[in-house]
Amino acid sequence: MQAHASRTPGKDLERRLNRDYGPGNLFYDDFCSLVKTGIKEGWAASGELDGPKYRRGKVSQCIHPLLNSPPSPQTEDLNASFSICSLIGSLNLQISPPSPTTLYMSITTVFFDSQEVYAGQYHKHPYGEINCVVPIDPTFELEGLPVDENWQGAGWTSLAPGTHHYPRARGGKGVALFFLPSGRIAYDAKPGEPQPAGM
Repeated sequence: MQAHASRTPGKDLERRLNRDYGPGNLFYDDFCSLVKTGIKEGWAASGELDGPKYRRGKVSQCIHPLLNSPPSPQTEDLNASFSICSLIGSLNLQISPPSPTTLYMSITTVFFDSQEVYAGQYHKHPYGEINCVVPIDPTFELEGLPVDENWQGAGWTSLAPGTHHYPRARGGKGVALFFLPSGRIAYDAKPGEPQPAGM
């Protein structure tokens, strides 16, 4: 992912992340496995925001098993970019603040459990937003943009600077990790306001 660090969130980055780090990629698959283990063992997303169906929580510091593996094209790619340990180690209860190890992005980890569409708090992304979608149930989806047109299962969504939305999920259990460049988020946008040009 280091190769994409200078790219602005939006549709182009969304396509690149799904192509380079989507399902079937060693990084993504190992990342998902770790997050699912955290949910199962109760050390990830355990703090209830709206009962058990909508939770945030601490992700414990981890040791990436591939860091001690023999060199290979895949492990070299992982070590040259993000290790999972660098990505989500030592997250606070809700948000990991921007730092060099997170490429100066804050990270929020959220658990959803709803077959019907469930919406979180309306917000705006001054610098954009990147979302890693980790289905626990294979039918789980997180909504990207445009609204009602871009539901993403396993993989990534990426929302351009200035966009705003309800974070919405459906299809059962899943986890979304929200990456915010410089940790910027705003709650002054209103539903129905126009999206930035080009959306």
